[in-house]
Amino acid sequence: DFPNMFWGLGAQILRTAKLVKAHPGCYGIHLTNFSCGPDSFIEHFYRHIMGEKPYLILELDEHSAVAGVVTRLEAFKNVIQNEHNQTLSNWQEIKCRAS
Repeated sequence: DFPNMFWGLGAQILRTAKLVKAHPGCYGIHLTNFSCGPDSFIEHFYRHIMGEKPYLILELDEHSAVAGVVTRLEAFKNVIQNEHNQTLSNWQEIKCRAS
């Protein structure tokens, strides 16, 4: 846990990241702006919590193009689908071996 997290929202984001990490069907999307201030610290801890589990950090500002955001969301969706398909494939392989 991060008991010394000064920023309330930062602590909430990290608690949520832990919850997402613990649930196989959940994947995190962290929306942030500029990676400055508290976000610059939180991202490091967020990455640490998520480990190998896929997640997306979207940095947005007034110059962010909608098309770029949509492209990143679509790519993240593909990552999640691939992760899900790999998990199903692994379970099917284990099931076949057990039969």
